[in-house]
Amino acid sequence: MTLMMAFVWQHVWFRLAINWGLPEKIEKVFAFLFIASFLLQIWRFIIFRSSEQSFYVIFAAYFLMGLFTHLFFAALTKDLLLFIPLLKSKAILVSQTVTVIAVLFNLWGVKTAIDGPIVRFVKVATKRSEISGFKIAQISDLHVGPLIKKNYVENVVSKINKLNADIVVMTGDMGDGDATDFSEDLEPFKNLKSKYGLFYVPGNHEYYWKADEWVSLIEAKGVKALLNDGVKISNFPIWLGGVTDFMDPNTSPQQAIEKNQSSNNYKILLAHQPKSVFKADKAGFDLMLSGHTHWGQFFPFNLIVGFFNPYSKSLNVHNSRMHVYVNAGTGFWGPPVRLGVPSEITLLELTQ
Repeated sequence: MTLMMAFVWQHVWFRLAINWGLPEKIEKVFAFLFIASFLLQIWRFIIFRSSEQSFYVIFAAYFLMGLFTHLFFAALTKDLLLFIPLLKSKAILVSQTVTVIAVLFNLWGVKTAIDGPIVRFVKVATKRSEISGFKIAQISDLHVGPLIKKNYVENVVSKINKLNADIVVMTGDMGDGDATDFSEDLEPFKNLKSKYGLFYVPGNHEYYWKADEWVSLIEAKGVKALLNDGVKISNFPIWLGGVTDFMDPNTSPQQAIEKNQSSNNYKILLAHQPKSVFKADKAGFDLMLSGHTHWGQFFPFNLIVGFFNPYSKSLNVHNSRMHVYVNAGTGFWGPPVRLGVPSEITLLELTQ
């Protein structure tokens, strides 16, 4: 990771920054800031698992990581533009232009991330009148940790409670750090409201930080974890199953459906990674709710995330039968940037 970031930093410096035509003294100041910003990334790696992480230090490090990512792509864009004969003699102007655009785009993405999730309304056709109108509020990839704190979670809970959902589901990556350090930040979960229950499955990031501790913490807030297990939703012919993440070699959609007592139940699976779709389809689920991809989180990764997942965004139909919805993520991971891909709370409504 350090070598990759070193490549990004040096490419931005040699292909973009020093081509601004700045006076030597100012260029030296920029060089110092470049080196300092890179050393800050190294420091972030060093304190990665420390419980004493400063919000401001981590925010600055991740902000710069996001900024340099966009500057890197700006440098690549500049190199491509200079192949155009009319622009070859205007290298300084091209460097300045792509830099300003990259910075403005990054700041826009930071604002979008800090503003928090939008509510996305999705209708899922079931051809079943007895469950028509059933509403599921889904959050995923909240990533409570050094940057996403209690006030952000309170905002999420407030927005969910206004939706009057029948159930609320959490499809993994709720936390990013040692669970014992962020219990207070998850306290707003105790105020979550739904008619028939709150349900949760872990994601890969919980497994990076002792999944059992995160599961215990979230269950202590009144949310039921479904670990290769399932439950019947009261008053509705709906079976809700949940699986552990792919990080767990024992993850099993088949186990999550085995206790289902009626073939007439509409069967929903909570699975963090869309890769669970193949086993979920084979097990007989009708709808799978996932997250994990963040829809790429910010440009240009939103253009390539689909190459690494069977489904990466929105509502999809698998095998002409099963619906798969992939949540864009309710928080953010790493750089506090959401460029072109706002975070979301999803309200899915089953329709006839």
